Amino acid sequence: MLGPSERFARDAFNVEVERLLSPAERQRLRTLVEYLKPAHTHFIDLVEPLPPILPEHWEQGLSELGETTTLCIDTAEAHCDEQRQRARPLPP
Repeated sequence: MLGPSERFARDAFNVEVERLLSPAERQRLRTLVEYLKPAHTHFIDLVEPLPPILPEHWEQGLSELGETTTLCIDTAEAHCDEQRQRARPLPP
């Protein structure tokens, strides 16, 4: 089985970041890492966190009022329907 040599693997590294980067930030960081790394090392990858998964429904502990939920406290049902339409427009 072929694979990277032990020496290559020892000198290889990833860079991990704590937030999602824009394409411009990603390119600048890759350029900076390539410029600053010692010549005998191998920059493998830039590791970013996965984007958050927002459920389509309200989920306790994950959903936040105002972001994934619209709270409607009104006795007029028509008013609540209007708020729901503004919060999440229906697809055509």
